[in-house]
Amino acid sequence: MKRLLSLAIVAFAALSIHAASIELSLSSVANMWGDATYNTSTSTITFTGTWSEGVGWWLGSADYSQFDRVEIEFAQSLPIQVLLTIGYSDDTYDQFTAAAGSSSVEATLDASKKSSVQKIYFQSASAGSVVLQSATVVGDSGSGGGNTNTEMGGFTVSGSQLLDGYGQPFRMLGANLAYAWYKSYGYANQMTQMRNAGANAVRIALSTGGKYSKDPMSTIQGMISKAEALKMILILEVHDYTGSDNSSDLQSAASYWVEMKDALVGHEHSVIINIANEWKGTWNQHAAYASAYATALTTIRNAGLKHCLMVDAAGWGQETNSLINKASTILNSDPDKNVIFSLHMYDEAGKPGYVTTNINNVLNQGVALCIGEFAWAHNGNDVDEATIISHCKTQGVGWLAWSWWGNGSGLGYIDLVTNQYDATSVCTQTVGSMSCNWGQEVMDAWAAQAVTCTVYTGGPATELIDSAEENVELTDDMYYDLLGRPVAVPQPGHVYINSGRKVLIIR
Repeated sequence: MKRLLSLAIVAFAALSIHAASIELSLSSVANMWGDATYNTSTSTITFTGTWSEGVGWWLGSADYSQFDRVEIEFAQSLPIQVLLTIGYSDDTYDQFTAAAGSSSVEATLDASKKSSVQKIYFQSASAGSVVLQSATVVGDSGSGGGNTNTEMGGFTVSGSQLLDGYGQPFRMLGANLAYAWYKSYGYANQMTQMRNAGANAVRIALSTGGKYSKDPMSTIQGMISKAEALKMILILEVHDYTGSDNSSDLQSAASYWVEMKDALVGHEHSVIINIANEWKGTWNQHAAYASAYATALTTIRNAGLKHCLMVDAAGWGQETNSLINKASTILNSDPDKNVIFSLHMYDEAGKPGYVTTNINNVLNQGVALCIGEFAWAHNGNDVDEATIISHCKTQGVGWLAWSWWGNGSGLGYIDLVTNQYDATSVCTQTVGSMSCNWGQEVMDAWAAQAVTCTVYTGGPATELIDSAEENVELTDDMYYDLLGRPVAVPQPGHVYINSGRKVLIIR
């Protein structure tokens, strides 16, 4: 079969910008020497209950020098124990256990043998079936992690626009994940489900220990790694001081980010730091609001953190006037002038008849804006979510719906899904006399509008393309993935290699 596609051809040396992760194709899983079988259409491995080599990926001798580990996500909690095995070309191997009840497993690559990974496969001594959801080879350090292209920077703001590491406008379109008080549910599977549903970003609640149990550096490192593997932009926020008027609380949030500096540095291209969720509950205290943020911004910048910082509006995130009056002041108090502001739109800022004016009035200050939280109803009152979604598109403003799952306490009607591990578990939500297919409305907008950030797709063509050809007639055997396997159907935004060792980025 032949097809006409538009493509850009870039020099092979540009490959390093994609080295943060490689996705292993689930359709390329092969049967090995045992009795286990694999159903390609359902991504299901069935074990017979006897030890065998099972099924997995034959790689020949793949060079994974720039990567650190393999991450496997299963589509459900495992009914049996499974071993993930990494085999090297010297006939040695390492095994990693995914216990029954878990939904993921991670395998660390042997640093001395990463240049000759021969196979990655699954085994089990128990009879049963498991369903694969994703398989990713990930790098955290060296040329395999973080910002490896010297021409790529971090997020910045320019007037009312948020620009990514290649200077391209970016609209974050995603949802909020309530991790700080739901740690037992993890984050990896939910992030994967959001991505599967079309989101290009996720905002995650963390804790300094001020209200919830403190999230350590290792958690942040894991979240960053997962976001980068999924090609999502990660917005991290401290949730302990919601509604506080105490400036020392805001300073505690700033100090937490300084403490977590080692996890954050090097990821300015993929992480935005939302200093504190909805700090400053009281309305009409604009001078104190701006002064406290000026101090917090200075603390963070003096520590050497260069990330784009996000600042929520006062009044529990809903006081539009706090941004109209003080956003420019706060921006100018930042030594790096790199702040995006966040308005939370519920039954005050987001009530019918006010959405367009509130968004426009903030943008008129010449600052960058996102809607960090919004829902379709709140406190039994209507929120004009349709106008939020449509007007943000018109104005180039990003948004993050509240929230993926777990609101409870009479607020379950603003969950996007009924099962946090299943992006298809959307339903019509009802409160009082109002109803809304909330999750589907958000996911439909993701599908129609969300674009993967160019830091993951190779940057703008003006910087990377050596030569370009339009409507080139391509044959199936021209495409290979980064492991050298033929690819039948290339996907937009993914990276392939042709027989001439040129990197092909399908636009």
